[in-house]
Amino acid sequence: MTLANALKYIAARLTATNDAAGEFAFFKYSATKDYFECISDGLAGVTAKDIVIGLVGATQINAIDHSSEELTILS
Repeated sequence: MTLANALKYIAARLTATNDAAGEFAFFKYSATKDYFECISDGLAGVTAKDIVIGLVGATQINAIDHSSEELTILS
C-alpha cells in the first residue's frame, strides 16, 4: 500500500460520521516504519488543506495530551 492510499483510507474514516476540521489520527506506515499524523480539514477525501506530519524517529505513541490548544505526545 502506498502512503497516498493509506491517507485516502484515513481521510475517509475521519469524515465518515462527522466532518469536523481538526480531527486527527496517528498511524504507522509500514514501508517507512515511521509514525505520521494526519489532520483533517473536515472535507471528504484527501484535499490540499489536510495536513500530514512525518514523526521521524518516533518508535511508539502511548499517550497524548490534547487538553489545551496544543497537542503533546507524552510517550
